[in-house]
Amino acid sequence: MSTSDAAEISNATAALKIDDAAAASTAAAESVDGAAAADAGVDEDPEQRHPLEHRWTLSYNPLNRAAADGSWTSNVKAVSTFSTVEDFWCLINALKAPSQLTIGANYHVFKEGIQPEWEDPQNRMGGAWTVTFQRKGGDPAAARLADEAWQYSLLALIGEQFGADSDEICGLVIAHRNKETRLSLWTRNGSDEDAQKRVGQFFKRNIGYEATITYKLHDESIKKGTSYGGRNEAMYKC
Repeated sequence: MSTSDAAEISNATAALKIDDAAAASTAAAESVDGAAAADAGVDEDPEQRHPLEHRWTLSYNPLNRAAADGSWTSNVKAVSTFSTVEDFWCLINALKAPSQLTIGANYHVFKEGIQPEWEDPQNRMGGAWTVTFQRKGGDPAAARLADEAWQYSLLALIGEQFGADSDEICGLVIAHRNKETRLSLWTRNGSDEDAQKRVGQFFKRNIGYEATITYKLHDESIKKGTSYGGRNEAMYKC
């Protein structure tokens, strides 16, 4: 990992108001400072907290490229794991919006134990629905749409709003690029067309997106070396 990449990860951790030691811990959300917790209206009594169905891990990487050791995931740093509504809001209130990230950076929020990579056993047989937000000349309204879609989608994830298909959900990725922002919802079983289309339709409806979105298989992304562009054909559309 280069010095600049390490600095980006350090900056992301600082933006969360979490110290470097806590950032590597699955209990890092507990370490957000008291001011951030007060701003979020968090009651420090654990018995007053509202547990989520799953534990979720937020990760960050500065650039979508392979590290010096050849592994892309070496650049991905787990920053915080949260398991209550209150810790989620502490995290979101302290986190930089996706539109404020350096070009090339990604946020990932996945169920604890699932790595944000195609090859993870819980992702490998699945795929992702992707929504693209074009940023026209740095239009702040376009950036705001992507930021809002990210937050609405996170709320759907942690709130198990996909109903009977919630077990299909692996995680969410937002990728900040030069001319666009891509929001991708990763699922577990790409061969279940009915389930994937229900998930895709809710994903669109939840963020108020009207254009067609596509679902691409991770296995095909591995073979083609990309999940974007014409080299990797869409499996489903909705």
